[in-house]
Formats: sequence, C-alpha cells, structure tokens
Amino acid sequence: MDADGRRRYRVAPDQQQSLDVTVQTADGQIFAAELLDLTVEGAGTRFRRDAGPTLALGQGATLTFTSARLLRPIHVHAKVRSRVELGAFRSYRYGFEFDERDELQRQLSGEIHRLFNQRLDYRVEPDAAEPIEAIMKLYEPEVAATPTSRDFRATGRVKDICGVGAAVLLDREVETTLAATDLVAVCFRLPPNDVTLQFTAWIRHRELQEESVCYGLEFDPGRSEQFRQQQNEILKYTRRRRLAEPPKRLR
Repeated sequence: MDADGRRRYRVAPDQQQSLDVTVQTADGQIFAAELLDLTVEGAGTRFRRDAGPTLALGQGATLTFTSARLLRPIHVHAKVRSRVELGAFRSYRYGFEFDERDELQRQLSGEIHRLFNQRLDYRVEPDAAEPIEAIMKLYEPEVAATPTSRDFRATGRVKDICGVGAAVLLDREVETTLAATDLVAVCFRLPPNDVTLQFTAWIRHRELQEESVCYGLEFDPGRSEQFRQQQNEILKYTRRRRLAEPPKRLR
C-alpha cells in the first residue's frame, strides 16, 4: 500500500481517456476536480484551495465520472484517505478510497475498466493461414437509420485484436464515407470455430497505409449486445495466439 492507502499500481488517465470527475460533499456541494490518477481501489484528485472542498480524513463524498464515451455518468461513493496541501500550487490533493468495490467493478465500462485490467490490452495478429475478415457499417440507432446508411457496407481484414478493440484494414475509398463518423458497427468471425461477433465501436485513430486505411477501433460495452460473452470469445482467441507469437501491447 502507498501513502494514499491504495495499491502502488495506478494509472494517470490521459487526454485519450477524456475522463472528468466531480466531487459532491455530504451537504450537496459539487466541485469540479482534476483527476490525477485512478486505481480499482480509489482515485487521486486536486483542487485549488479557493475553489475546492475542505474535507476531513474519513469524510465521505460522491465522485462522478463522466466521459464522451460513457453512456451515462458513473457515481461512486468514497471516503477521504489522505489529504496533501501543495503549497506551491495553493491546492489540495485528496486521495479517495472507493466504497462498494464489487458494485464499482460491475458499473465500470470498458473505457475505465481497461485501465485496471491490463490483460484485456494484449493484442495479437491473426495467423496468416487463418485471416479474419471484417465487415464495417455505419452505426445508426434503428429509429434513425436511413436507406443510405443501411446500404453502406465495407469489407476488410483484422490486422490485430485484443479484448477492448481491434485494428481493421479497409480500402482507402471507404474513408470518404467514414471521415465524418467515429461510431461504427463491426462484425467478424474468429477462427478456428468461426464464432461470429458483432460490436459497436469507436474509431480511436485512423492511418493511411499504401492502398488501405487502418482503423483503430475501441469496442463500446454499453452499445454492444452480449458484450462480456463476446469479449470472452476474443480472450480465448488471444490466449491461443499468444502461445504462437509474443504478445504486443496497445500504444
């Protein structure tokens, strides 16, 4: 355990996580905080002294995490485990310890959960003898789908895959349609049993590669049906592939 009473392993969310947090005190006041780090056990936050709460050790609060990639905010009850006055910045650093960790684990989406569960981040490349074909469509809620969006269908191949996303290669002409969107539906079959999987995914990055475009996709747990079951199928596949080649880590 470290000085904050939490595990030493912790992560500092970067701009890609786009994760924001507010702290609500017992009397209902809400303060926007700077999220410094995050673990499955708690979070570190910082406030300017003139714009933040004054909380005693052991005092309870509610932390609310929001992100453009979350379907809804996540509310977590916590208590103050540590408080450090950072004189140079005239600010307080609070170390919060989460309550009800089992419930927290259930609520966490892939956007946050993957920060704690690094085994999901191992990616593998398909065997050249067993390529994985991928079909990508525009994501459209059923009520808002148009004939044009229903007709769009691009076929490519999976370059690499892990429990939280995949890289998919498509013809460069497809970018004309996908340039203005960042949420898609992707379908593929995993060998050796040709298990069919379908995810709603966010395009995290895209890169031109000769005659194709490589799309880095992050699966959306909330918008993908039977997400955990499908993710387990991917983990079975990645474990099998890791026995055949050294694993790679997502950048």
